[in-house]
Amino acid sequence: MSIITASYFFGDLLVAQLGQPSVATELQLYIDKYERKYLDKMFGYAFNKLLQQGITDSTQKYLDILNGVEYLDAKGAQRKWAGLKEDDDEIVVDSVGDLVLITERFYGAHVNGATSIVDNFFTGKTVKTVFKEGFRFLVPSTEWTQTGNTINLLNGITLNNTEVVTVEVSQKYVSGVTVPILKKSPIANYIYFYWLRNRSSETTGTGEATIKPENAVRVGSQNKQRNSWNEMVEMNKSLLDFLLVNETLYPEFKQYHMSQENYDLLHTINTLNL
Repeated sequence: MSIITASYFFGDLLVAQLGQPSVATELQLYIDKYERKYLDKMFGYAFNKLLQQGITDSTQKYLDILNGVEYLDAKGAQRKWAGLKEDDDEIVVDSVGDLVLITERFYGAHVNGATSIVDNFFTGKTVKTVFKEGFRFLVPSTEWTQTGNTINLLNGITLNNTEVVTVEVSQKYVSGVTVPILKKSPIANYIYFYWLRNRSSETTGTGEATIKPENAVRVGSQNKQRNSWNEMVEMNKSLLDFLLVNETLYPEFKQYHMSQENYDLLHTINTLNL
């Protein structure tokens, strides 16, 4: 069973149209494949095997890796390893003030000539902006309006099946309301990096070709790939510090780490993935 779920892929790690069964199924395949790759790469096969068994047996030192724990670093300062997963997926807005969450969603594969975008996610929320890729931001009230779960396009604005539309949605939560939070895990960042990278090109009979929609300007995902990877590196460094400070608890990991086989997981990259 996987450590993380699709619930991690929102916000900075947004997977567009995750509500579609085909997208959800493909994402789960990525989780199954790349979570295992991350764990074997970060910990080594032997230690990862111990980790998995320790989690199954509820052994505390392995649960600390999974769920996070406070510890003292080499200088005696109190630190916290956040864990490979986060169990909490909601918070309660306190009485100090209201909370507004902003979400970006992406829509493609439209019917040619479509004049609306329908998504039940819009219900009870406010659409802030509508951006037509390769064109511009559409003017509210003049070029689009929102009615419940539908964005209606106006004054001759239509969509075609190659365009991608980015919609920014806000939702206001008042005091006492329970709201979801964005989960974090280095595993999720690792998976998202490969999710983006594998979608930047498609395999053809003559090799790899860059995907570029007709009549649209393609926006590269290199920045998102870099950001996802580099954020993962920072989390990995926190994990590494925790494991090495507690080397008497995890001697097998230190032996593996000395081999430097997890070197790339501890170093940042640029937009060229170098």
